[in-house]
Amino acid sequence: MSGYFARLVALGLCAFLSGGCSGEREAVLQPPQAGGANADAKLTWGNIHEIPGTAVMRMDLLDGSGYGLSSQGPETRNVLFLDPAEKFGRWLLPDSRHYFAIEIALRPYDDDGRRRYTPFGTAVLVKEVGQPFGKGTGRLLVFDTVGRTVEWLGEGIRWLHAASVSPSGDWVILFERNQQFVTAVVDGQSLKLKQEQAFDIPPLE
Repeated sequence: MSGYFARLVALGLCAFLSGGCSGEREAVLQPPQAGGANADAKLTWGNIHEIPGTAVMRMDLLDGSGYGLSSQGPETRNVLFLDPAEKFGRWLLPDSRHYFAIEIALRPYDDDGRRRYTPFGTAVLVKEVGQPFGKGTGRLLVFDTVGRTVEWLGEGIRWLHAASVSPSGDWVILFERNQQFVTAVVDGQSLKLKQEQAFDIPPLE
């Protein structure tokens, strides 16, 4: 590589990494860090997601340290919603002491049988940090696409199996609690629990 091109590459790398060649790097916006028992967490910003049909952006708060013993890669500790109509960002959860063990986006089907790209909302099994993935229990959380409507539906839940949108617009969620399968029917607008049904499994002969 000629000296001219080497200087060009060096200048480009300098501008990319530090915003210039003044010798000082610009301060990077860092997420709030966990304290107390979670001080070892390495919280970072995840990808920014544009929420279709809205002006709201979603950014996940991730922990890549493996503190929560999840086997699913970096853990989602929280979600930040950025709405141009609001002065402050909105956190989905009040703290970073929990992680998303299982997250399912509720995408209805179109008339032609294909799932829509834009979800109606999300169902999440939330566990305390330190509980290994697949063990212990957590709480079931549902929220709409922009995080304005948030409801806790239950606790002591071992596994979140499935979630779908019914033809009436209600959400139907299947989870496991107390060694039983349970379905929850949630109002698609208010996200309030309308009905819950636990199933006894008959023995096989």
